[in-house]
Amino acid sequence: MQTPAEARSDSLPSLLTLPVAPRAVAGWLAVLMICTRQCDFAGVADASWAVFFLGGLYLGTGVAFAGFMLAAVLVDYLATQHLGVSSYCLSAAYPFLLPAYALLWWGGRWLAARWNPQQPMRTLALAALSLAVAVSSCFVLSNASFYWLANHGGPSTLSGWRENLADWYGYFLAVPFAYVGVTIALMAVLNARSSRLVRKGQAHAAPLGPR
Repeated sequence: MQTPAEARSDSLPSLLTLPVAPRAVAGWLAVLMICTRQCDFAGVADASWAVFFLGGLYLGTGVAFAGFMLAAVLVDYLATQHLGVSSYCLSAAYPFLLPAYALLWWGGRWLAARWNPQQPMRTLALAALSLAVAVSSCFVLSNASFYWLANHGGPSTLSGWRENLADWYGYFLAVPFAYVGVTIALMAVLNARSSRLVRKGQAHAAPLGPR
């Protein structure tokens, strides 16, 4: 049988508790993607890959995935057709972004099914593993389709593709890790603040002792 202190501790939110307000999370992720998607060449790393992974983790539904996919396409269209952004990345390979982003979303969903706030070290290790696998899969698919179908530059060769993979893999792995790491840390800070508020409320509600 739990003591009152143990019961209160169990009721407190863990630092890794997933958010329960999907609209707020969806809004935050949408703003993050819209504000950074076409900024890679302006010194701001594109957060799209991290957004799709986090969308799978925090939201998970097919409807949400379709919404973010539509938002990504609209941003690309507006930026390249009306805002003067280069259309270099728009090519015959563009449709392959759908399965590539789906891999990121699936990685987030896989992690969500195994997310356990009561085992923080195991959960963080699984987060790193699932993100690495999802980003690597997305990178290989998107990079291969662009290299072989975009027809930019000289003839495409297997050795040239391997060199291209090696040149870009580190960057495209590091950026999602940075965005996902910061987001999980921010969520932990919000959970810690919520935990302090719960403790404060419990302290005020606790009886003062026998009367």
